[in-house]
Amino acid sequence: MIHLTMDCRLSIIYVVAACLWYCANARDIINSDRYLSSTKCFPSLFAFGDSKTDTGNEQAYFPYESRSERLPYGSTFFGRPSDRFCDGRLTIDFQAQAYGLPLLSPYARGLGSDFQHGANFAVSGSGCIPGVAYSGFHLTRQLNQFKKFRASYEDKFVRDKSYISPNEYFGRGLYVISTGENDYRNGILNMGLTSKEIKSEMAPKVVNITYSTVKALYDEGARKFLVVGIAADGCIPKLLTLVPHEDPEGLDELGCLVSVNDYVQYHNILLFKAVLRLRTELSDAQISFGDFFGANVDIFVNAHKYGFMETHLSCCGFGGKYKYNSVVQCGETGEVDGTEVTASSCDNPSEYINWDGIHLTERFYEFIALAFLHGYFVDEPVILPSSCSLNFSSFTSYMTFKKVFGFDRSLNPQVRRTES
Repeated sequence: MIHLTMDCRLSIIYVVAACLWYCANARDIINSDRYLSSTKCFPSLFAFGDSKTDTGNEQAYFPYESRSERLPYGSTFFGRPSDRFCDGRLTIDFQAQAYGLPLLSPYARGLGSDFQHGANFAVSGSGCIPGVAYSGFHLTRQLNQFKKFRASYEDKFVRDKSYISPNEYFGRGLYVISTGENDYRNGILNMGLTSKEIKSEMAPKVVNITYSTVKALYDEGARKFLVVGIAADGCIPKLLTLVPHEDPEGLDELGCLVSVNDYVQYHNILLFKAVLRLRTELSDAQISFGDFFGANVDIFVNAHKYGFMETHLSCCGFGGKYKYNSVVQCGETGEVDGTEVTASSCDNPSEYINWDGIHLTERFYEFIALAFLHGYFVDEPVILPSSCSLNFSSFTSYMTFKKVFGFDRSLNPQVRRTES
């Protein structure tokens, strides 16, 4: 049996500055483009979470401070920095493309952004519990930003009926929530909590905040959700490097930290129970649970079938057993043991699971997206309108995915469809 179980960057000055900026710009956050419904899947997509989902909010809040706005970030797909902590696209990008939507604009960009089909509120380094994760833009703050966004949109619609109606735009959109890792990473790395303490003191709070966020979004008109569990964090180079595990039993047969994946699985169980509770309480909503951990482990176990040659090494990094150094991170040049070194990218990111020691590669995120879109590792797969035809033309790994799962259909039969 497999037992898979930064520094705080947002000062009070930044928080105050961000709040003042939003007070001044909240009503202008929607640009002047017409909101024309052109997709047969969903009229809109909204994302909440951390760096697994952030398409540029952190860079907008902290310009010239984020590694994501420098090469080699973005080099695989965009050919330039794309403000994502990845070599290319994230799971949310692939989902948007499959649904026939444009890539989501980050909410923090404000004026000039394209919010015709939704918005991204996720912020790298964020978590759920205020004051715990690295960023102050925790999930509740993202929810409040969404509320401002909705108010601004409704104001626009009152004055210009060519916009999609708020009932359709917000009521028929898909809401993706994927967060939690940073709370726990800070707990184990900076707060000195044990796995047992994280499970008893932190996990219930993280899950309750996620639960409350879904209910609050429901009150704002949301009806279709994809709530995503957290990844197998015990397998990432950063934690493998920084979390002590001299005891041979500290690693499982996949080479991952038992203590870390122990609390990861505990979180995911609590989150799934919360989703079951939400389904009972919000009977007219459709709430899917994405088992990121399960998909993550499947990719580790079958790495070669998926085309991955390296499972534990960072593609972009420097030194050590796992090619990760917290002093000189991906794309940076610095001094290590008296020698100037550069943490550079590997030549073949598509053969690596991990990108920079913390975040994952585009190739990995693509497989996660394909799994979720086809109803694998999803409890109650997202129900698609009968008119929706998923578009995989921009995917590079679709044929590999079909070979791994042994199917030759456009969709897993368990993915249900509605008549509209």
